[in-house]
Amino acid sequence: MKRSCMQILDSSSVGGTKCDKYEDVPAKLVRAFFRPVLDEILQLSPSRISMPWRDVKNKVDCGIFAMRHMETYMGGGLRGWSPGLQKGNASLMCTFRSKINKNDGYFICIYLLIDFECYRNEDRYFKQIDLCSQTNWAHMRVLQHFEPSTTVSGRQVNGVTMRWVEAAGQKFLRFSIKYLYVFRKSVSTETLKDSLSEVLVGYYPLAGRLRRCVENDDRKLEIDCNGQGAFFAEAKMDLSVEEFLEFAIKPNRSFRKLLYRVEAPGFLDIPPLVIQVTNLRCGGMILCTAINHCFCDGIGTSQLLHAWAHTCQSSPTNVPTPPFHSRHVLKPRSPPQVTFSHPGFTNISPNDLNSQTGPNIHNYLQSQPLVPVSITFSPSQILHLKRQCMPSLKCTTFEVLASHTWRCWVKSLGLPLSIPVKLLFSVNIRPKLSSEIPQGYYGNAFVLACAEAQVKELIVPNLHDGVKLVQHAKSLITNDYVQSMVDLLEDKTMRTDLSTSLVISQWSKLGLEDLDFGQGKPLHMGPLTSDIYCLFLPDIGEFDAIKVLVSMPESVVSKFEFYMTEFLTLWRMEMQRITE
Repeated sequence: MKRSCMQILDSSSVGGTKCDKYEDVPAKLVRAFFRPVLDEILQLSPSRISMPWRDVKNKVDCGIFAMRHMETYMGGGLRGWSPGLQKGNASLMCTFRSKINKNDGYFICIYLLIDFECYRNEDRYFKQIDLCSQTNWAHMRVLQHFEPSTTVSGRQVNGVTMRWVEAAGQKFLRFSIKYLYVFRKSVSTETLKDSLSEVLVGYYPLAGRLRRCVENDDRKLEIDCNGQGAFFAEAKMDLSVEEFLEFAIKPNRSFRKLLYRVEAPGFLDIPPLVIQVTNLRCGGMILCTAINHCFCDGIGTSQLLHAWAHTCQSSPTNVPTPPFHSRHVLKPRSPPQVTFSHPGFTNISPNDLNSQTGPNIHNYLQSQPLVPVSITFSPSQILHLKRQCMPSLKCTTFEVLASHTWRCWVKSLGLPLSIPVKLLFSVNIRPKLSSEIPQGYYGNAFVLACAEAQVKELIVPNLHDGVKLVQHAKSLITNDYVQSMVDLLEDKTMRTDLSTSLVISQWSKLGLEDLDFGQGKPLHMGPLTSDIYCLFLPDIGEFDAIKVLVSMPESVVSKFEFYMTEFLTLWRMEMQRITE
């Protein structure tokens, strides 16, 4: 757009050319969707564009017309604008509909399909439109929204607020882990809220809030266990479980509307636990959760969710693994003693922020339009990968799949052969420490292991060398190494080195897919969104299968998928010989 304006694209000729029929609905939509620039937009007067192809029958395919308008319209009036629409031309409509359907729901159109008379006085449809707005991706449309409620359940210890301190170098944990579950049968909202309230009595830090240890100093955070509570929101959607699962094969940006967005000045002001339950037309439900990573690691989130599910069905006093809160085991030494090299981290002083030489893959990926890629490997396919290393090298499923994914990621990006690349992956340290972490500890008890190689060393056909690099990185994680890393993170200039790294997090061994609130295990479990960080997910349809999910630049997706699956040709030949 060359100038600021508010223009209404309305394909139906009903109502003439004036905007009177819309009354205050445009202003309500602006308030709901454009809060950052609300004042500026509300000063604009809406105008309805006169279109020669407008037809009284076009309102039937309003969404298709609106998408076509958005594809072609550049503002400034009708001159030069030709979206290819013609009055009464049904064949063109079929062409546009077919085109949009081929994009697997990537096009999202926000529009009103209903009679404005129904909604003029229904402010509740606009108050919480952020919660799960009237967004339509291939028939997905929310019918009703409810005000979010706060589940308040926390406590103070001996009348004094209990505090947990975060290390200075742990800024990479300042985000929320977001899960999306789909269940065949819903559980009553009251049951979910009451049981969550009971669970948060034990997990009281998650009913608190983050704050700075020292005012105006962002280096260290603490948890104020003030009992302000978690956020719980509800919604309804006119969709069946089967219809939603068609779109849930891989994350879609539209799914963000399935988790309540808390309006807050900053990250520290967002509740550490945010939950939304969306009930479906068929009696199923979608459960989305956001759990602050500063409070829990993957094992901790699984422990919390299972405690909640267990409490839904029985007494909270019978939770299998009671929470353990103290973090004294992971305290740094005084003075700090960094006795190992930690290549997964880099020292960035204020004067060095722009001094990096060489390619920064992380920044490149963040600047590109990204597409989620999801590839599932069956147990027999994983075994075929392992055989590339046998008999000289035995390896685990994670080791071979991490090495294979890392290699394919590097090859698809077409990186220079001489540059060093890294693989960062999380390792649970609970069994690694000499002073054992008590059972039930749900805080962050992992470190990032780091495998390194030059591109030319990694892209060789055989997986053997890559697997050995992963195994070596794992073998370094000992009690002394962990303590050295804890001390390292006290240095305020240390940051996770993401510049040339692929980061892999393994969710497939956390038991997340076994969550049961009393109406059966989920039909789907995965992240709410996809990112450049790679996830190994459980496949609910096949035991021991692993789903690899990562977002890649649109320009290299086909290459990545090819490299990841090219070995399957040999696997199919092998399977065919077995069956003959």
